[in-house]
Amino acid sequence: MARTATTPRTERKYKDYLFILEKYLIPFFGNFDVAKIDDEEVADFEAWRLAEMGKNAKQMTKKHHAMAYNRVMTLAKARGYIPLNKMIVPLDITGERGKSRPAFTVEELEQMYAYMPKWQIDVWHKQSTEIRYLCCAYVKFLVNTGVRHSTESMPLRWKHLQWHFIGSKRYLRIWVSGKTGARYLIAKNAVLEVLEELMRWHKLPFMDLNELIQAKLDRRVFTLQSGEMPHLMENIFRNLMKKSGLMKDAGGQNRTLYSLRHTYATLALADGIDIHTLAKQMGTSVVMIERHYSKLTAMMSAEKLA
Repeated sequence: MARTATTPRTERKYKDYLFILEKYLIPFFGNFDVAKIDDEEVADFEAWRLAEMGKNAKQMTKKHHAMAYNRVMTLAKARGYIPLNKMIVPLDITGERGKSRPAFTVEELEQMYAYMPKWQIDVWHKQSTEIRYLCCAYVKFLVNTGVRHSTESMPLRWKHLQWHFIGSKRYLRIWVSGKTGARYLIAKNAVLEVLEELMRWHKLPFMDLNELIQAKLDRRVFTLQSGEMPHLMENIFRNLMKKSGLMKDAGGQNRTLYSLRHTYATLALADGIDIHTLAKQMGTSVVMIERHYSKLTAMMSAEKLA
């Protein structure tokens, strides 16, 4: 860009892009692998930018930010850092992303869980049954932990599960490492049954989940029975959404695997979990929680408020 800035106009454009890079894009995206920037990171950037600017950016400002971002991503593709066939998640230039993130209600979760057994066997090939079973376990795990799909969940190993005791009560503690660093989180009790069933499905040589946790098994949790990592889990989940009739939320937005994390957050807030605790549990900031989730809780907590 500096080499092509040969006229006052192009020089001004170069300076504008440089300012955007140094002021906004590098401070937020600087530690990210460009090939792994997804919808959630982009949405978090937009919330972070709002907090930094103290106001919603004007449409022209958003367009300039998006143009600078696109130049970086195009260069990354040209240099082989991003696969040529990978779709780039764009930055918002219209302001429409102020909508609430798509999530599931409790009733919709129950509908999805009820449909899962039928969906698992409604296949042409045995391998499809296997990946669908794993997808169902994966969905329930994400809903009940709030971990990030892929970056935090896929590297998870059985040895990362621990018991956490408060007096005589025992809780499942999980170590995860993601874009904000490593942390421990407390899983909902419903995860115990999911993991126990997954242990039996993998035919691991342990009597129960407790014995498996004590063994500190160094093996990934979410693999096929062969030990291979599943591919295109997003596509499998999309099929589940289409077949179950749950593809779109009430606002017409398509649900993705990231919707499960959003569901965890909204239900936790509705249950009275304070935003500071939730931010720590989910590995995000209070600003992000307030920006993306807290607006939903008033109607979800209607019974408490009325």
